[in-house]
Amino acid sequence: MSQSGMLSGTSGSLPSNVAQAYATNSGTAIPAANILNVVGTGATLVSGSGNTVTINTPLSFTPNSVVTMYEEFCGYFANTGLYVSQLGIFMTGPISQAFNVATTTSNGHPGVIHSSEISAADSFKLIVMAHPSPTANNFILGGGILSINWIVNIATLSDVTNSYTLYLGLGNPTASASEPTDGVYFAYTHGTNSGNWVGKASNASSQSSANSSDAVSAGTWVNLGITVNADATSVSFYVNGVEIANSPLATNIPTVAINPFLLAIRSAGTVPANAIRVDALYLTQTLTTPR
Repeated sequence: MSQSGMLSGTSGSLPSNVAQAYATNSGTAIPAANILNVVGTGATLVSGSGNTVTINTPLSFTPNSVVTMYEEFCGYFANTGLYVSQLGIFMTGPISQAFNVATTTSNGHPGVIHSSEISAADSFKLIVMAHPSPTANNFILGGGILSINWIVNIATLSDVTNSYTLYLGLGNPTASASEPTDGVYFAYTHGTNSGNWVGKASNASSQSSANSSDAVSAGTWVNLGITVNADATSVSFYVNGVEIANSPLATNIPTVAINPFLLAIRSAGTVPANAIRVDALYLTQTLTTPR
């Protein structure tokens, strides 16, 4: 093993001035068998050959090459208790159907909104930076690696009596309560894939599905991540940072403009208020060609 300023070839313990543990932004790394893997995350690029590792970290603010958006759901309109968006979120339906600001119950989840009661023919829809009529979507996949994450808590599961389907990711839901015709997103309902999360890609209503083995757990916060490769030929789905079974998908990836969205569609009974909680949304796209 060699270190800067030292030559390999001498057996025995490493001198005290040679680091044997390395602090990283995700914990402490301890080399095994003289091998230390360095992995870039987000917009950080790591490359290397031989004994050289190169880490290129873009400046924290590079809007010409990295698109970054996030929503903490901390806004509040005192007169109604309704959520006020930082990014321009459109919600369908009357005030009684809108997402409301929830009481924060954990210092690890600042800013939470929750669904109101869903009954009769109601549905709930959150569309970030778009209005379904006329459609005004912003992201066309294929211009660079794109990742989106939703942090949600399903407090009340769908069941036979009170049934609903939840969709969230990137898509183009219309003004009516229906699954997007185009998008990459997660889907959940009790009667599909044994109530486990499903990753989906839809292009002009032609769909591909990745049935996961990850159950939707009531009352548990979950980070749902979707990553589309640079040329939009592959889309991967992650539950709490772990790629799901049958991911990635390589067919029916949409080619039209889409936006971050969350949609819950009731199909039977009544879905109680606070059934769906949303803590955060964040999206990053590293453009293949800086603009």
